[in-house]
Amino acid sequence: MFQTFDGAKLPTPWKNPGENAWSYAELMVNSVWFYADCKLTDGVDTVTTTYLLSRSSQIGDLVKNPDITIRSIYLVSPPHINRTESWNMSP
Repeated sequence: MFQTFDGAKLPTPWKNPGENAWSYAELMVNSVWFYADCKLTDGVDTVTTTYLLSRSSQIGDLVKNPDITIRSIYLVSPPHINRTESWNMSP
């Protein structure tokens, strides 16, 4: 659902193997997605992070992860779903 482009890739020396950072991503399909505000801990440090999820099943993956605490989740819906003229973000 989210598409990235090589030209948007950011050089980040602190990333882990297999991770990439992007200056932007494109939403490929105008359908619902989820914004998850979370706390991530490694047993020593705790940081806040945000996950952009394209499937509701991914929320379950966050819940099952003992290192993640979900602070809030929002449903982001396009106009044709929420019956307005703009995108809507609701808890």
